[in-house]
Amino acid sequence: MLEVMKTKFQKQKSISNKYYREAIADWNELGITKNSFKKLFLILLKITLFIVGVSFLYIFGWIYILGIVILIFSGLSILKLIF
Repeated sequence: MLEVMKTKFQKQKSISNKYYREAIADWNELGITKNSFKKLFLILLKITLFIVGVSFLYIFGWIYILGIVILIFSGLSILKLIF
Protein backbone atom coordinates (compact mmCIF):
# COMPACT_ATOMS: atom_id res chain seq x y z
CA MET A 1 0.00 0.00 0.00
CA LEU A 2 2.79 2.39 0.92
CA GLU A 3 4.70 1.55 -2.26
CA VAL A 4 1.61 2.25 -4.39
CA MET A 5 1.13 5.63 -2.72
CA LYS A 6 4.82 6.44 -3.19
CA THR A 7 4.77 5.65 -6.92
CA LYS A 8 1.53 7.60 -7.40
CA PHE A 9 3.08 10.59 -5.63
CA GLN A 10 6.20 10.36 -7.80
CA LYS A 11 4.07 10.23 -10.97
CA GLN A 12 2.09 13.26 -9.87
CA LYS A 13 5.29 15.11 -9.02
CA SER A 14 6.83 14.35 -12.42
CA ILE A 15 3.65 15.54 -14.18
CA SER A 16 3.66 18.68 -12.05
CA ASN A 17 7.33 19.34 -12.84
CA LYS A 18 6.63 18.85 -16.56
CA TYR A 19 3.82 21.42 -16.54
CA TYR A 20 5.94 23.76 -14.42
CA ARG A 21 8.78 23.63 -16.95
CA GLU A 22 6.32 24.23 -19.80
CA ALA A 23 4.81 27.20 -17.98
CA ILE A 24 8.24 28.71 -17.33
CA ALA A 25 9.16 28.22 -20.99
CA ASP A 26 5.93 29.94 -22.08
CA TRP A 27 6.55 32.86 -19.73
CA ASN A 28 10.13 33.21 -20.94
CA GLU A 29 8.87 33.12 -24.51
CA LEU A 30 6.66 36.10 -23.70
CA GLY A 31 9.64 37.90 -22.17
CA ILE A 32 8.48 37.57 -18.58
CA THR A 33 11.26 36.46 -16.26
CA LYS A 34 11.52 36.16 -12.49
CA ASN A 35 13.34 39.50 -12.28
CA SER A 36 10.71 41.35 -14.31
CA PHE A 37 7.99 39.75 -12.20
CA LYS A 38 9.80 40.86 -9.01
CA LYS A 39 10.10 44.41 -10.37
CA LEU A 40 6.41 44.46 -11.24
CA PHE A 41 5.51 43.14 -7.79
CA LEU A 42 7.66 45.79 -6.08
CA ILE A 43 6.08 48.56 -8.15
CA LEU A 44 2.60 47.33 -7.26
CA LEU A 45 3.63 47.07 -3.61
CA LYS A 46 4.89 50.66 -3.58
CA ILE A 47 1.69 51.92 -5.21
CA THR A 48 -0.42 50.00 -2.71
CA LEU A 49 1.55 51.33 0.27
CA PHE A 50 1.27 54.87 -1.10
CA ILE A 51 -2.50 54.55 -1.46
CA VAL A 52 -2.79 53.12 2.05
CA GLY A 53 -0.65 55.94 3.45
CA VAL A 54 -2.65 58.64 1.69
CA SER A 55 -5.94 57.15 2.83
CA PHE A 56 -4.58 56.86 6.39
CA LEU A 57 -3.61 60.53 6.35
CA TYR A 58 -6.97 61.43 4.83
CA ILE A 59 -8.84 59.60 7.57
CA PHE A 60 -6.57 60.42 10.53
CA GLY A 61 -4.92 63.57 9.17
CA TRP A 62 -6.80 65.90 11.46
CA ILE A 63 -5.38 64.04 14.49
CA TYR A 64 -1.88 64.34 13.02
CA ILE A 65 -2.28 68.07 12.38
CA LEU A 66 -3.78 68.58 15.84
CA GLY A 67 -0.80 66.81 17.39
CA ILE A 68 1.66 69.01 15.49
CA VAL A 69 -0.22 72.15 16.56
CA ILE A 70 -0.19 71.03 20.20
CA LEU A 71 3.54 70.30 20.00
CA ILE A 72 4.23 73.73 18.49
CA PHE A 73 2.18 75.54 21.13
CA SER A 74 3.71 73.55 23.97
CA GLY A 75 7.19 74.25 22.61
CA LEU A 76 6.43 77.95 22.34
CA SER A 77 5.04 78.07 25.86
CA ILE A 78 8.12 76.28 27.22
CA LEU A 79 10.36 78.74 25.38
CA LYS A 80 8.28 81.58 26.80
CA LEU A 81 8.77 80.21 30.34
CA ILE A 82 12.53 79.82 29.83
CA PHE A 83 13.15 83.22 28.32
